Amino acid sequence: MKKSVSVILFILLSLSVVFGKDISINVFDRDIDIPLEGVKLIEPKSGRIAYTDQNGDTILQIDSNEQIMVIADYVGYQSRKVIIAPDVNTLKIGLSMEFVLEGKELIIEGKAPGKTDEKVGVSKVVEKNEMKSTAMSGPMQDVMSTVKTLPGVVYAGKFSPNFSVRGGEPNDLTTVLDGFVVRYPWHWGGGFSIFNPNIVDSLKFSAGIFSAKYGPAMSGLMEVNTITPNDGVKLQVVLSMMTAEVLLQTPIVNEKSGLYIGGRLTSQDLPLLMVKPLVDQQGLNFTRSPYIYDGYFKWYIKPVDRFEWYINGFVGADGISMIASPPGQTEATHIVTTSNFSWVNFSGFVNTGFKVILPGDKVFMHFLGGYEYHKSDIKGNFLVKGTRKYSDKFKEYFATLPVIGTTLPDSFQMDNSSQFGEGDADHSAQGRFDTDVTITDRIMFSIGLGGIYQWVNYSGGGEIYSVGFKNGLPVYEPFTYSISKEDKSILSSFAYMNFDFKVIPEIFDIEIGMRTDHVALFGKTQNGEEYDLQVYPVPEPRLNFFLTPFKPNNVFETMTFSLGVGLFSKAPAELVAYEKSFGLEDFTMPIGKTLTVVTGIETLFPFNIKVKAEGYFKYQFDRFYMNTPPNNNGKIVSHSDGYGYSTGFDLSIERKMSPYLDGSLSYSYCDIRMFNPSTDGMSFNLRNDPVGIWYYPRYHRFHSMNLILNARPTDFFTITSKLSIASGKPQKEASETQMFWAYDQKGNILELYAKNYTYSDTLRTEISIPFDLKVTFNFYIPNSKVYVEIYAGVEDLFAPLYSPKAAMETDMFSGDDKRGTEANFDIGAPLPSIGFTVNF
Repeated sequence: MKKSVSVILFILLSLSVVFGKDISINVFDRDIDIPLEGVKLIEPKSGRIAYTDQNGDTILQIDSNEQIMVIADYVGYQSRKVIIAPDVNTLKIGLSMEFVLEGKELIIEGKAPGKTDEKVGVSKVVEKNEMKSTAMSGPMQDVMSTVKTLPGVVYAGKFSPNFSVRGGEPNDLTTVLDGFVVRYPWHWGGGFSIFNPNIVDSLKFSAGIFSAKYGPAMSGLMEVNTITPNDGVKLQVVLSMMTAEVLLQTPIVNEKSGLYIGGRLTSQDLPLLMVKPLVDQQGLNFTRSPYIYDGYFKWYIKPVDRFEWYINGFVGADGISMIASPPGQTEATHIVTTSNFSWVNFSGFVNTGFKVILPGDKVFMHFLGGYEYHKSDIKGNFLVKGTRKYSDKFKEYFATLPVIGTTLPDSFQMDNSSQFGEGDADHSAQGRFDTDVTITDRIMFSIGLGGIYQWVNYSGGGEIYSVGFKNGLPVYEPFTYSISKEDKSILSSFAYMNFDFKVIPEIFDIEIGMRTDHVALFGKTQNGEEYDLQVYPVPEPRLNFFLTPFKPNNVFETMTFSLGVGLFSKAPAELVAYEKSFGLEDFTMPIGKTLTVVTGIETLFPFNIKVKAEGYFKYQFDRFYMNTPPNNNGKIVSHSDGYGYSTGFDLSIERKMSPYLDGSLSYSYCDIRMFNPSTDGMSFNLRNDPVGIWYYPRYHRFHSMNLILNARPTDFFTITSKLSIASGKPQKEASETQMFWAYDQKGNILELYAKNYTYSDTLRTEISIPFDLKVTFNFYIPNSKVYVEIYAGVEDLFAPLYSPKAAMETDMFSGDDKRGTEANFDIGAPLPSIGFTVNF
């Protein structure tokens, strides 16, 4: 059959000891046992190429006394590694398809889309082998480490999930696992994700005009495709400084059914012990070191070629408990603030799906349904206690105040405690149905519908000390707050249709589609009063053109141009916080939208060097934000009139599958300006974004660059380096420290300090230059199939030399200034990692 989609297969050969040896290779489809004609076999070092004939046979000449890599390129078949002993002169290679149905020129993919359909202006695909450079390194292996190095993704900082995709809000990204929308894919509040690269087969990241089939998403879409346990019995064991992991794959009954099951335990006990002096210097005491517990499973059965059933599952927990107090301070001479904080999260999901190919090989159907759960509990307290003498400056200041009938003693004491606690339980059920229909050799039609039903219970409250006014005088007293226990549910539904036209096969393609998203909220107050909020459906047309006008030549193999435009939408994360008291009427709150235009060019040069350039413009409108106007009794006022734009470009050059040196270099430039028109007498909204003025959002960086290099001096030794350079984020302008006074609850006078912060268009945090280094040794134990990989690495190697700083902070009771770090958690030292992986 004629093929139209390619998957690169890696075949790792052993060392050869014979000069100019010819290897006879036969390649066949191992599912139906037929020879595969036209398989392209390449030996990269010499550039030799061979093709299999109609019997699947070919002869490939190789050089001796060195390891070689043979690249086999064929349509729609999964990658497979084969070790060839030095005395082997003939070889049979059986390949399995990635559940691909072919109708002449057109392919219907049953596997999660995105494994092989990388397109300029649309998406970037990262295969499992490529993730070793970025995801399979560091104290904890994480797919997000790869995502944060892709073109168009702006660096967020260490242990932070808040990366922006081409100017979008961090929450505008949607994440999908095997077609299932994962609404909360994070651990430690976003420091790491739940996506373990050892169970991931490929990753598709779409920052352009992706198909109408996918959403809701405004800035980007991340599709994670897990491995299919169809390759016999395998056992993988991973041990590192933070992690212990076991993953088992096994067939069930026969090769038509399989299962993988695994678990991963992560704890920072050892890394924190290694840097204990630095942790102590910061006044930190971890009563429970940060931990993560994860479990995964996937089962599938494919009794016949036209039917597959699978079940995916995940369960995880993470948490932390710590006490923090200022180092070097005692209650006898200082007002000491000691915080005690704990945070526990539970999450999990299970989903099942059916993939069906109807007789005639023209219609592919996919049914998917599942349930997701997330629960979070956070609590803490702040103990403020100690004695402090009044400063001479404060005594002079106090003497100038009007007579208030108070004599100022030599010192003042404080002894109070603030507490808070919040918890939420978030449930969701989702389902979808997708159909791909091959109308002709050149036209594919896709249609589908589905939805997510979410129900949430969120409550919390606390007593926090702060400065307010009573009878016109400043008072430092507790403020009690509570979050209502209103039960809420949100129904998000969608429908779409999409056409893919191959106008001139392999030269000119058009993809056009329409998607409609709708959101409705339902709630019940504490008094049992029911309410709802309806919004208008959002139509989202999308259009892409792809042109490959030139034939392969001596300069380049392919050159593709793209132009796309599309409308995207996603309900704001704050919708779950909506209450009846907001007073919105049905169909008065629009959902935020982004109109995006992307153009690009991608050129593939010899030696597998790919150069890509993409430019974009986005207009964002109907953005949601909330204000708390003064003199409004703390009530929230919501608005959906925010708008703005982002524009920029991404450049990248990469080389894959080189036996000596490969990697990638990417640069991204992004300019973003946003505007929230409604001020309600405020300078900042609840997100702490400015209102009433144009501004750069808090996550914005103009420049971001990533360099990844893999050097292989020998076949068993790899040196991997990763360097990122990112310009600073917006920083508020701080005023001079201001001294003021307030009463406490007992009528005592307190000496207090504070700064005022205003938005600045010019101030930025410092440049970030994280640099990671890893060395890897890998080998097979002689006369066995046991593969061993040992690695040692260091994250943020430049940490002793610099640490990007944030805005200046002021101690409320001493007036001392301290510049905080930009990172969510920073110990001021590189993070070492040592580990090994054993595959049986």
